[in-house]
Amino acid sequence: MKSNILTAAVVVGVIALIVIAYQGLIVVPQNQIEAQAAQAEAERMLEVAKGIDRQNNYDSCISSAYSVYSANWDNQCELAGKEIDCSLSLYENADVINTQHQVAEDTCLAIFKAS
Repeated sequence: MKSNILTAAVVVGVIALIVIAYQGLIVVPQNQIEAQAAQAEAERMLEVAKGIDRQNNYDSCISSAYSVYSANWDNQCELAGKEIDCSLSLYENADVINTQHQVAEDTCLAIFKAS
């Protein structure tokens, strides 16, 4: 009987060692791998979000530059006694308005590249 109890104790001990080894050699490293993969995915998603935010800021800047350009153009048309969205000549500040618009777009691009 003592032999059976001793054998059972040894078997339980061996099983416990196998379980501990399994946990230490397979389960824990797998959890670490999964945690590292999750961290890498979170970092990748953050970079994607930053890229989207940068693009949205650039698009907003370009849109604002065009709105100012369009408003300036229409104001100059009105000052010249013409309809809104008219054709302006060089003498009616067309070049100035176009240059201001180009400078605004270049500024948007510089900000985008710097961010």
